[in-house]
Amino acid sequence: MYRFFTPEEEAELRANGIKTDQGDEIDPKPVVKLFTMNKQCTWLITELSPFYEGLALGLCDLGLGFPALGNVFYSILNLKPSCKTALL
Repeated sequence: MYRFFTPEEEAELRANGIKTDQGDEIDPKPVVKLFTMNKQCTWLITELSPFYEGLALGLCDLGLGFPALGNVFYSILNLKPSCKTALL
């Protein structure tokens, strides 16, 4: 199975998730951008849940013109490795 994040990206995403869980009011910058091949759907991932494996939080734009903050199980996205951009 394809790994969506490098170890460095995953460490930063998990650290952001832990800070949020501890009640810290943070506004992290996106760490990773995931998108579909036609680039209509985009996810700017800012953190990973410390409790649920595969659950990420970020700005989700499904190509309908209404982006929103939300959760996504990245394991079900079924994206190819070329559909990722590091934003570090």
